[in-house]
Amino acid sequence: MLRMNLLAETSDAIREQAGLLRLALALIASQLMIIVAVLVALATSHFGLGDNPLGWLLYLLCLLWAGAACTLFGLAMGGAGTRTPRV
Repeated sequence: MLRMNLLAETSDAIREQAGLLRLALALIASQLMIIVAVLVALATSHFGLGDNPLGWLLYLLCLLWAGAACTLFGLAMGGAGTRTPRV
């Protein structure tokens, strides 16, 4: 019985660590996505592409990309610490 309890607690700890790792990876990915969006927006304005429809399309895509990054961040934060305790 003690061995089963220890195994269950070890399994819970591993599951919790995996959740924290997923959270960390999602946070890193969302930050990289935001950095890419900002760099593309800066490059678009630097090269004067904001004067034509392609430039505005790039700006819109940057906003959508940053929004996806924020959504990824929110999903990661919402899933953090949702471990169901064993009774």
